Amino acid sequence: MPAERAGMASAVNNTARQCGGAIGVALIGGIAGASGFLVSAAALIAGGVACWVLVRPQTS
Repeated sequence: MPAERAGMASAVNNTARQCGGAIGVALIGGIAGASGFLVSAAALIAGGVACWVLVRPQTS
């Protein structure tokens, strides 16, 4: 990363770390509280989709 973009890179890294932590806690809580396999599978799929939406490359 060029020096003039170091701040932006740091912000993206910090945002990704915080989002990953929040989604991870939500997924583990959802799986731990799920009463059945289908609910657990749906929670995992929803979490995966949410992660993909948050970290996918933005096209202009």
